[in-house]
Amino acid sequence: MGNTPLILAALTKAAVPELNIVHVGQLYGDESLRYTVVTDAEGKQFEARLPRTTGALTELELELRALKALDESARARLPFAISRLVGEAKHTKGLRVLVLEHVPGSEINLERTSPSGTLAENIGEILGAIHNLPTSVVLDAHLPEYNPADIALKYVNEMDRMAATGKVPATLLDRWQAALEDVSLFRYQPTVVHGSLDTQTVLQGEVDHAQIVTGITNWSQLHIGDPAEDFAWLFGAGLNELCDVILMAYNTRHPNKDETIRQRAQLYSELAIGRYLLAGVNSNNEEIVDDAVAILATYASDLEEGLLPHLGLIEAPIAPIFDSSDLIVDAPGAIEDSELETIEVIDLDAQSRDDDPIYEGSDESSYDNVPEEVVVIETASVSVETAAIDLPETYDSSATEPVEVIDLELVEDEADGDHEGRNREARDGDNLDHSVNPTAFDSCCHAEDYREDGRNKDCHEDDGDGDRESVCERRNDRFAGEPGCSEVTL
Repeated sequence: MGNTPLILAALTKAAVPELNIVHVGQLYGDESLRYTVVTDAEGKQFEARLPRTTGALTELELELRALKALDESARARLPFAISRLVGEAKHTKGLRVLVLEHVPGSEINLERTSPSGTLAENIGEILGAIHNLPTSVVLDAHLPEYNPADIALKYVNEMDRMAATGKVPATLLDRWQAALEDVSLFRYQPTVVHGSLDTQTVLQGEVDHAQIVTGITNWSQLHIGDPAEDFAWLFGAGLNELCDVILMAYNTRHPNKDETIRQRAQLYSELAIGRYLLAGVNSNNEEIVDDAVAILATYASDLEEGLLPHLGLIEAPIAPIFDSSDLIVDAPGAIEDSELETIEVIDLDAQSRDDDPIYEGSDESSYDNVPEEVVVIETASVSVETAAIDLPETYDSSATEPVEVIDLELVEDEADGDHEGRNREARDGDNLDHSVNPTAFDSCCHAEDYREDGRNKDCHEDDGDGDRESVCERRNDRFAGEPGCSEVTL
């Protein structure tokens, strides 16, 4: 293998004949991918990549597809360097060698990144720049697009596989399940997402005596999805102060306010260790398995001690719109108790649940605390003083039109986007799973495709009129010990 760098250099020359190579670097990579860096007479550097497996070739082709999608207009919006394809050639054994521009910079070191330095703010700015890219960049290239329901379902399925290993602490499984079933966490606007950011793909360098992000590599997972996915690598480092600065800089660059991006990023960073575990199990790599188990045990211990951040949406108490004392007015006389009518009090919470599509198909047992009958309060003992109001002589009470009662919760849902029926087939059959060991899955209630494996089944029911309607994702609730129904449609 000592001659491999020279072989790659020769293939680089064949792919780009006008290239005058003056230096060949050392060999990098592993059994799936080999690459070296060559330098031409002008000092420009290029990477010669040799994929040695089908998986590595597929990954490289996806990256080339993404790099092509990032045209000059998109690159002008990004304040850092991105590679591009220069040429390609065939290896003697039929393998392809691809020559790309080398992106300068060194791997970022979060442990040595000061919250008060320029690099911290710059990380937030570059993340905002990526997420601000027009979605057409991804859609026009036929790259994947995933809505919040797709992403939540992906992680639910992954968590089932993690639980099946028997190596994930039950407390963590309960924590993750509760978060994934919290609909309020997944009310966000999907954006362009890099999908593979980590300390190896984000490169830093010095510009004008300041450390900034100089380039980003590995764009093979470019898609439309949850912007929190690009923050998971940061929150996984446990550097809370640094994350605060990065998020603050991000919010100044990205206009769409996301109230729960921190919680989802923390969730994804924890689930990433579960994916790491699955990669070790699937490859029979005991070293990876042991490492993942140790990390998960640390998470479980931190959770027990209250050291892990809360994953739920913490809301402040709702202040009253007005003070009841404001209703007291001076009046010439009081209404007699006998003149008062009975007031009918309606449980608005129960009514909103009936009208909210999120609660369709929910277990009726969850409404045990909802009164079955309307509560009637007798007000004969209440005396209210009112001031007389002089109406115009032409006033006709029968001429007033009825007031239309608007369900504010439904209005809010419509403003946030269509949350009903958003589980759909992944675009062009692309696999949502970006993990080391991708596994295809079906979205809940995929048309005419019913899973009978205990997680998704009977996704459609006949409501009596002949139409089959989406009910919910039905799967075994191994955490509670009895079957349950989890509604994932947002």
